[in-house]
Amino acid sequence: MLPRPIPDPLGSRGSLNSASNSTILLAPAAGGKTQRLVELLVGDPGSIGPRWAILPDRTQVTAFRRRIAAAGGALGVSVGTFGDLFQEILASAGRPVAVTPEPARQRLLRLALRSLEAEGKLPFYQPILHTPGFLEVVGEAIAEMKRSRAEPEAVAALARSLARGAALGEMAAIYAEFEARLGAIPWTDREGLNRLAIQALRQHPGLLADMPLIAVDGFDSLEVAQVEALAALAGQVGRLVVALPGTRAMERPAYRRFARVLEQLRRALPEAAIEELPPRSLPSSPRPSIRRCRLRGTGRVLCPRLPSRPRLRSNARRRATFCRSVRLQRSPRTSGRCPTPTL
Repeated sequence: MLPRPIPDPLGSRGSLNSASNSTILLAPAAGGKTQRLVELLVGDPGSIGPRWAILPDRTQVTAFRRRIAAAGGALGVSVGTFGDLFQEILASAGRPVAVTPEPARQRLLRLALRSLEAEGKLPFYQPILHTPGFLEVVGEAIAEMKRSRAEPEAVAALARSLARGAALGEMAAIYAEFEARLGAIPWTDREGLNRLAIQALRQHPGLLADMPLIAVDGFDSLEVAQVEALAALAGQVGRLVVALPGTRAMERPAYRRFARVLEQLRRALPEAAIEELPPRSLPSSPRPSIRRCRLRGTGRVLCPRLPSRPRLRSNARRRATFCRSVRLQRSPRTSGRCPTPTL
């Protein structure tokens, strides 16, 4: 592997050789992006400032924590998802909020549907209102609209302007009723944390002034709310580093989905520096030995030698090995004899 430069102290402008406090780190799959972020997070042993690593899910969070531990660990490093960071932001702003458990969320959504049905506001969905799966589909639609930062009023206005019929209008009514019931508790769901955290960041410009680094890794797509959150975080923390698979040109077909994410980040972080890690030098595989082989109907040709299969030990050798590896209790019946191993 090619040598990498030692990272500067956390929070400095030269941590990734750029003048901007935001960096988009590009490298192919298994190109060293995660290891580079680990080096940045634990690179300053004397720093106790809060640093965050943001991962997509709990599985990757656990794997990243193991990498931090293998690198020696560091004080002040937190690893979690966007939701974990958002809760930390709201707690720092003095606005902690409880996240609704999924059973309670479904209960609120069911009450909203019953209320609208009793008022006669759901004629389009009435035939399928009580069918299995309808509650789940509506809940996912509401979650998708919240992740896209679409408010109920905007959805209702879109339904009226595009003449989409009653379906989108009734969905907007369900969305508004659900949000009203959720806000009356007052609770929020996981998608609502995005909006509250972004509001807290915009209302408190110096909220994260003591945070030198936020590293984002493992994402192959970003929601609208997450991109807005990254733009808000970039204006407050010392350095924001977003790791993304691919290259600057994104020339391979496999990089198409990452090219869309890169375009999103460029629009949200116009001053972000784009850096590519040097490619890793992979160990060269040994060339297969060449032997002459005869093909039926043709002359002699050169063909690669296939890897030989390991020879199986004979029964006698396996039995002798088994006898040496176990201790037999001497008795008049078994003295000097070895049982046949079951293989």
